[in-house]
Amino acid sequence: MNSTENGTGNQNNDPVSSSPTIVTKYAHKSARLIRSIEKNIFIIIGIIAVLVLVSVIDTLEVLGITDLIGENLDDMIIAVLSIASLAALFFMLRLLLNSRKSLEEWADMFERNSIRNSISMSLITSTKEDLVYAIADAVQELEEPLHEYLGKGDPRELFDVNTGYDVFDVLIDQDTVVEGKSPSLKRKLESYGAIMVKVVDGTVGKDEIKSLSDSLSKYLLRKRKKDAIGLVIIVGKEISPEALAITKSNQEQIARDVLFIERP
Repeated sequence: MNSTENGTGNQNNDPVSSSPTIVTKYAHKSARLIRSIEKNIFIIIGIIAVLVLVSVIDTLEVLGITDLIGENLDDMIIAVLSIASLAALFFMLRLLLNSRKSLEEWADMFERNSIRNSISMSLITSTKEDLVYAIADAVQELEEPLHEYLGKGDPRELFDVNTGYDVFDVLIDQDTVVEGKSPSLKRKLESYGAIMVKVVDGTVGKDEIKSLSDSLSKYLLRKRKKDAIGLVIIVGKEISPEALAITKSNQEQIARDVLFIERP
């Protein structure tokens, strides 16, 4: 799916991820990352500064202006500092890559929580029509073309879609949308991925999550694109602890991307 799959980013269904203090928590983590990068930059600058100083002294010794350190010792110091600066640069690169990954995961988590909260607040009922309009309001990338599409008439082609291995209450992808209603929506879905919704009458249990995960795996296999799915939502009265555990499990990679929306 269109998300980074590891680390702190996969907390979509964790109640903690909806906490009012979540922004403060990750702001502090971001500040620590920046301080760590800043500290390592100063170390690298220090090593390079000493290396430059020794190189200048070595040059002066070659010119016969001074004999402060000694030619052999100069070369050894320059070699050691060069190795140290190279090692520090590799460490810095690793830190930057890890920091970028973490920031991307956090950004994805905030975006998905924003979508979930927006849909939850917009839903008056859990009808398919209300769900589609709530999704159109929540997903910024598809807001304009999806509203345009919905304004062209009854979107019943998006409801109760049988994929051959499951029936989705709502499925918005390149195959279900009618191109004549909004050509731009079809193009946007190619980059964003499909939007899939399952509605459960009661509690969302582990069987529903596992069944949905299997259906999503088959859909991805059929599409032959790892980012063919952009958003998956399951709507129910509540989610059981067993189902919540599956959404956090490293073994259920796809299920971890499912957003749970409480029925109004």
